[in-house]
Amino acid sequence: DAFVGFPRNCGPSGNVGSNWNPHKPNVRFSVWQPTIYEADAEWEVIYATGDYGTKLTDKSTFNAFARESAMGIFRRECTPNSCKADFRDIYLRRYEPLTNYDPYEDLMVKWRGDAGFHEKFDIFSSFEDAISGSNPWMTCNG
Repeated sequence: DAFVGFPRNCGPSGNVGSNWNPHKPNVRFSVWQPTIYEADAEWEVIYATGDYGTKLTDKSTFNAFARESAMGIFRRECTPNSCKADFRDIYLRRYEPLTNYDPYEDLMVKWRGDAGFHEKFDIFSSFEDAISGSNPWMTCNG
């Protein structure tokens, strides 16, 4: 389905619907951009709407920033009026090189959670878990 983006029908312990549209108001996507020292790491906002400001990045720019993400970690935040509690600050970690990956298409247009879950990627409820690979979400389909 077009414009059924991340994290369509995924959840920490079971399938949770209606949290899939990245084009809702009050949503922000960021990529982790550490410098030489991990303590200096920061999040580079690549898309934002509503309370997060407006940054409507085109596909080429979105993908360029996303492919520079350290460890392939993406963050999606949304406000309480836009997402359920478990979905307000979530992390996607890709395990494969991002060179041929199209993050814009995958995250913003047509999410395929059934394509490589627990092999090519995992979803986490905290940044610490995404870094360590601990406590991935248990359910995701596309």
